[in-house]
Amino acid sequence: MSTGLVSRGAVLIGQQVPRYQTAPPCWSNAAGEVADFMVSLGRSPDPWQRLVWDLWLGERRDGTWAAFECFLFVQRQNGKGLDAEEGRGLAGLFLFGEEKIIYTAHKSETVVNAWKRVRELVEGSDDLTRRVKRISNKDGEEGIELMSGAEYQFRVRSGRGKGRGLTGAVLLLDEALYLTAADIDGFGPTMLAVPNAQVIYTSTPPETGDAHIVSVRDRGRVGEDRLAGAEWSNEPDADVDDPKVQAAANPAYGGRITAERMRDMR
Repeated sequence: MSTGLVSRGAVLIGQQVPRYQTAPPCWSNAAGEVADFMVSLGRSPDPWQRLVWDLWLGERRDGTWAAFECFLFVQRQNGKGLDAEEGRGLAGLFLFGEEKIIYTAHKSETVVNAWKRVRELVEGSDDLTRRVKRISNKDGEEGIELMSGAEYQFRVRSGRGKGRGLTGAVLLLDEALYLTAADIDGFGPTMLAVPNAQVIYTSTPPETGDAHIVSVRDRGRVGEDRLAGAEWSNEPDADVDDPKVQAAANPAYGGRITAERMRDMR
C-alpha cells in the first residue's frame, strides 16, 4: 500500500493526504473558487490546503454548507493559518457574502500576526480595497468592514468564558487546543440563530486527553454527520526522528519546513 509520501530528487515531500479525514456528502463544492481567489491574490495553495477546503466547503442542494463544524489539526509552521484558514475567512467576506467572520485565538500575538497577514493581502489588491469601507488597526478591535456592511473581525480569546459575544456566520477558532467548555458554552447557543453558519477549529493535534478538541478529533476519526476536517498526525509509537515519520505528519515538509530545520528543532 502506498504511503502517500513523495520524493522529488533527494527531497522528501510531506504527506499531502491526512492520516484522518472526514466530510459529509455534498451536492457541489466551493473549494475551487477559494483556490482561484487566493491565486488572484498571489498565493498558490499547497495541494493539502486545497484538500482541506474540499472537505470544509461541500454544499448541499439548497446551497447551504454540508458541514456545520470543521477542523484542521496539523503541526505548527505548516500553513494552517497561512492560506488554509485565511483563505476561508477572506472567501467568506469577498466571495460568499457572509456577513460576519470572526477569527479568534488564545494568544494576542497569534491574533495580531493573523490580522497583519490578512490586512496585507487586502491592501495589496485594488479589487478588494475598492470594496472596503474601513480598516481598523485599533488594539483589540482589528478588522475589516466592507461597503456592504460585512465584517471580518480579529479577537483574543483568553480566560474563562471569553467565547461570549463571538457570533458570526463563520467562527474561526485558532489555537483550538486551548478551548475550554466555558468557551463553548459562551458562543455555542448564540450560533443557533445564525443561518448557514460554520464553526472551524484549527490547532496542533491535542497532546492531553482533557483538551476540548479531543472530542472533535475523536468524532472526526469515526466520521460524523455535519462534521468535516483533516488530521495530520502519527501513531503514538512512531519514531519522530525518522524523516518519513516527520513528513507524514507535516504536509509542508520539504518546502516550508526543511529537513535541516526539523533536525535543528529536534
